[in-house]
Amino acid sequence: MYANESTSLMTATGHDEEVAVEEPDIKLAEMGYKAELPRSLSFFSVLGLSFAIMAVPAGESVTLNIGLTDGGPVTILYGWILVTIISICIAASLAEICSKYPTSGGVYYWSAILANKEWAPITSWITGWLNLVGNWTLTTAICFSCGQLILSGVGLWDETYIPATWHVVLMYWTVLLISLFINIFAAKHLDFINIICVYWTGVSILIIVISVLTMAKGGRRSATYVFTEFDATSAGWPPVWAFFVGLLQSAYTLTGYGMLASMCEEVQYPEQEVPKAMVYSVVAAGIIGIIYIIPILFVMPSISKLLSIPTGQPIGYLFMTATAGELTVTRQKHSALYTLNFPARPAVKIDLPDGLLSALGSDVSPVEVYKSRDHMLVYEKESDVQKLSPNFMALAKIDTIFAVIVTAPGDKVDFVSRLFAPITGVSEDPVCGSAHCSLTPYWAERLGNNQLHAYQISARRGELWCENKGDRVLISGNAVTFLKGEISV
Repeated sequence: MYANESTSLMTATGHDEEVAVEEPDIKLAEMGYKAELPRSLSFFSVLGLSFAIMAVPAGESVTLNIGLTDGGPVTILYGWILVTIISICIAASLAEICSKYPTSGGVYYWSAILANKEWAPITSWITGWLNLVGNWTLTTAICFSCGQLILSGVGLWDETYIPATWHVVLMYWTVLLISLFINIFAAKHLDFINIICVYWTGVSILIIVISVLTMAKGGRRSATYVFTEFDATSAGWPPVWAFFVGLLQSAYTLTGYGMLASMCEEVQYPEQEVPKAMVYSVVAAGIIGIIYIIPILFVMPSISKLLSIPTGQPIGYLFMTATAGELTVTRQKHSALYTLNFPARPAVKIDLPDGLLSALGSDVSPVEVYKSRDHMLVYEKESDVQKLSPNFMALAKIDTIFAVIVTAPGDKVDFVSRLFAPITGVSEDPVCGSAHCSLTPYWAERLGNNQLHAYQISARRGELWCENKGDRVLISGNAVTFLKGEISV
């Protein structure tokens, strides 16, 4: 008796599954198409695909300079809200059509059906080509901006790096080819990849928001600035025009949701799932965008500084400022000393790189070797550092080394140092502030004292007073006038 009931249940279940698969195919046949693709994508997967296309954090970041130029915070925030509302309306309209005609032909098929018979062929042809060229353009823009974003991220570790044109082109091709190979060789995993995109976006937003707001080393803006500041003086347009031009930042990001129609023949119940994914993805993207934008505006440094970034991608500098702070100089009230406030750059212990000792022109081995941005060699005594006579050509050929700091306990001060960076065009820096971002934490820990007196024993020499403040380093010294003049504009 139980066996018969189980058999009946299995048969009914199997029949329901067949009906679930066949029903969309029957509707597709009614539209003149034959089903050729497996219906293996879920609603969440299609939603993830739309998220991947819009990529809110990346899209808003790579186009940040547009909003900064054309109005600043007001354009960035309220422009996003306005474009989100418009996009929801467009998505709802497309979703309604998609629910009636769920075919991967999408907009060109809809144009043919909705236009009258006389205009249907040309309307469909124009719409199809505009859609195709738009997809090509969007793909190119996403890969190119992604390459720019990756290269600008290098500046978080090496602030001296400015990508050359060929670096950007090479990174563009790298991103494009990786995407190509995933679609060719990992197509069966796209469902999983799309779902991961949803979680990746959520986690990324959470990490960024918490990090920039809790650290905010460059300070926090007022709510008045975030919600009311409008400055279009850099735009070259009247204020109203500047605002609408600035909408390009948001419009670039909130796009691609119409492409979901192309997935109709790979989704069960496409007349329900795809339209919902279109609308829900835009609504979710709009909410996530607001959550991302507002904290960014609260920790935003000077707009003029952001717009002067050589890479044209200011988001890396914004994150660096929020997590490390701006570099400031103050003059002490009761002395002629100027104090630089730098982020600390602690070094980690490593092995001595091959060829470095001979390039430094010394047969005396360092006691310890460390690395942060620069390689740091610690010697036993001051005379070991003083006697070094580097071969700068040989040193520049070691492409794994940006700069070399050599240091030792001082005879009359806490420590002495020298810095060589021939790969940058500076054979020996007379007095290097950034080197002391690594020297100060090291010697503070070694000597058990956060107040340090130092000499950089180059030919010109320089005397410094350093203070270890944990994640910051204060470097004080005398200054002389280097250049004075007038510029007439």
